[in-house]
Amino acid sequence: MTKLILLLALVALALWLFGPREPVRLEPVAVDLPGDLDGWLTAREAGIRPDVAARLIWAGEPGMQTDLSIVYLHGFSASPRELSPVPERLAAEFGANLFITRLTGHGQDGAALAGASVADWWRDTAEAIAVGQRLGRRVVVIGTSTGATLAAEAARDPALGQGIDGVVLISGNFQLKARGVQLLTWPFARWWLPRVAGETRCFEPRSPDHAAAWTSCYPTVSVLPMAARVRHARGGDYAAAKQPALFIWAEADQVVDPAAAMRVAQGWGGPVTKAPMVPGPGDDPSRHVIAGDIVSPGMTGPVTGIIADWLRASLNCAGLAAQKKTGGTRPPDKSVRPRSRQIAILWVSAGPPGPVPSLPESIGRRPARRRCGRPMFSSMKSRTSGRMFSRQLLPAKMP
Repeated sequence: MTKLILLLALVALALWLFGPREPVRLEPVAVDLPGDLDGWLTAREAGIRPDVAARLIWAGEPGMQTDLSIVYLHGFSASPRELSPVPERLAAEFGANLFITRLTGHGQDGAALAGASVADWWRDTAEAIAVGQRLGRRVVVIGTSTGATLAAEAARDPALGQGIDGVVLISGNFQLKARGVQLLTWPFARWWLPRVAGETRCFEPRSPDHAAAWTSCYPTVSVLPMAARVRHARGGDYAAAKQPALFIWAEADQVVDPAAAMRVAQGWGGPVTKAPMVPGPGDDPSRHVIAGDIVSPGMTGPVTGIIADWLRASLNCAGLAAQKKTGGTRPPDKSVRPRSRQIAILWVSAGPPGPVPSLPESIGRRPARRRCGRPMFSSMKSRTSGRMFSRQLLPAKMP
């Protein structure tokens, strides 16, 4: 009997150590973009509904590079419409070319989502950054949820990080909040997950636009690449990420654990700005997608304003009016760009009027630059006019 128990234990150990898990290989990606980006994107998105297809928006004449380009990476089960019109408003404000990509398997049906892999999304990320480099002399990557996970990993990647000048991480998915999510990275998950959690996973959209912009019903195995990706990102060393980073989140997020994102912020190698949010009653009930007119319309303006102020302060970006007045801005010399450790905290709420809380002292904070308009910290108070703006194995909504 003892030998049998020992044998079973050894078999179980072998299955645990050598059983199949979701592959996570972040290998270098060679991206070869043609000269005609519009034609390339049209061909790539053929067969995808226009409202959820990747989009390239030129600030002026097509093909003309701008000082700043903005790249947006959406979250799991969402689409390029997820945060709209935040990226579009930022691009218009700064006269920036904009690329809103579509991650593989998204904007389609559940079967397409189930066919996507970690490698697919990593290639999508590398491709989006390469497009951003073609569009602008400086590239800012904005990501929401799992899109923020991809942006953070790209920032610390030796190759991809060189093409990124700043990142905005909204509701970063570095740890799902539901109990038991660690099981998603166990061996043989593709076999046992459908038997435990059911073959299909669905959630109820809040509106027709929500239903159109999200994949609301998909095979449960679709979440496995995302879970593997998140586990890999959570264990990463972000000291190599030297770009300025803006972390935006809601403490009441019911989908991901904000504490995990704060640990990433603490280990970030470049200047960090933190902006906790308190969405209002008309915004995302799960407090996860905390901007965008489809899910959180009340926070679209405040989030856009915070990112715009951060761009002015951290990247010395001029708004469109300032560019016209001065004839545009030249990219700063990266060889002399300060990389001091900086942590600043802002607070935005959709709650009742009240005083704007004072900002804590930053660690190595440098003064906000004034050449691009209002400095970030003074503008926050004037922008809000002295008031504060205001699931189980798998959570009810996935990032």
